[in-house]
Amino acid sequence: MKRFFSSTNPLWNILGKFFRVFLSKTHLLILVFACIWMIFFDRYNLKSQFNMRQQIEQLEADKAFYTQSIENVDYEYDNIFNHEESLERYAREKYYMKKSDEDVFVVSPAQ
Repeated sequence: MKRFFSSTNPLWNILGKFFRVFLSKTHLLILVFACIWMIFFDRYNLKSQFNMRQQIEQLEADKAFYTQSIENVDYEYDNIFNHEESLERYAREKYYMKKSDEDVFVVSPAQ
C-alpha cells in the first residue's frame, strides 16, 4: 500500500496531476455553484424532497388504514351474509326493518 502513494508510482503521479488540474479555482467554483444550485434552487431541492417524503409517508399510512378497513368490511360481509340470524340483526339495526306484526321504536340519546 505504501508503494501506491509513493512519488515513484506513475499512476499516483497521473492521478495527482488530474486532481490538481480538476480542483483548480475555476473548477472548484463551478462545483460549488452546482452543489448550491442543486441544494436550494433545483426542482428537486432539499425542501421539495422533504415534502415529497412526508407525502409518501402520509399516503402509505392512508393505504394501511384503507387496507385494514377493507379487511374489516370483508369480515363483516362474510359474517352477515353467511348466517341468517346475523343478516336479520344487521337489517334491524342499520335499516330499522321490522316484521309485519312488530313496531320499532328508535331511542336516541338526549343532547
